[in-house]
Amino acid sequence: MSAASRLVSRFRGFLGGRLLSGGLLSGRLAPRGRTGNPVERSATDAVEFTIRNVRHLIEMIGEGPEALRGRTFLEIGPGMDLGICLCVAGLGGKAIALDRFLAGWDDTLHPAIYERLIVAAKATWTGFDEMPIRTCLRRGGHEADRLTAIARGLEEADAIGDAEVDFTYSNATFEHLADVPAAIASMARIMKLGGRGFHQTDFRDHRSMDRPLEFLTIPASEFARLLVASEHSCGNRVRPHEFIGLFERHGFDAAFRPNMLADEAYLRSVRPRLVEPYASLSDDELRPISGRFHVRRVGRRERDE
Repeated sequence: MSAASRLVSRFRGFLGGRLLSGGLLSGRLAPRGRTGNPVERSATDAVEFTIRNVRHLIEMIGEGPEALRGRTFLEIGPGMDLGICLCVAGLGGKAIALDRFLAGWDDTLHPAIYERLIVAAKATWTGFDEMPIRTCLRRGGHEADRLTAIARGLEEADAIGDAEVDFTYSNATFEHLADVPAAIASMARIMKLGGRGFHQTDFRDHRSMDRPLEFLTIPASEFARLLVASEHSCGNRVRPHEFIGLFERHGFDAAFRPNMLADEAYLRSVRPRLVEPYASLSDDELRPISGRFHVRRVGRRERDE
């Protein structure tokens, strides 16, 4: 397999996970722009994903594209490209990409994505500024005005100042956090009072998406070893109500909106095998396996009080 083919294969796997976990693009993508070139097909998919996600972000904020102008936006775990951050920068925001496994620049894929993204973004938003993307293309790297890329996890976001961020956003990232309490505490530190966050989270056992609660049957010590061996790729098995508790403890108003539920027959079959503390959870606590957190920073952190 050629280097380009390996890249496309990795990108398709990543993109498929984002589409499934994000809950935004159910069904097939529109065939617009398809060619026989696999890099072009993957780039087209990536641009469609980015435009739809940024449009949805703007809808959730509820103030139109101008709400991003002059505001600081943080994407946690952007993955293979920084398209969402670059769109925010093109709409006048200051964008920060934070990812422990920050993707390096790839001369095969990134130009293919970003040239198409310029065309799509200018067709979507009047007055879109293409210069941040053009600067990245010229420099061959994710370096531009109004764009900062940081190769750190949310738990260790020391490069971001206190109360710096207006909006936080992630897609299928929170289930992979290594230290969820530390990550939420860090998010509380860097967000402004009144700042808002939107975090799509996939609560399934990523080893087998059609058996989404299997990792809740594994004793804690064995699961700890699995997490290390898989580099947290299987999911951290923190449940939605636990996230809500952590958000509230650190000064957030938080709501969870599920968009995928475990099958009732499967839940009945797996329940006898669940280990504590999951065996004691109600069906209503176990059934949500995907959804989005909407949070607003409203108060002081617990440790500040």
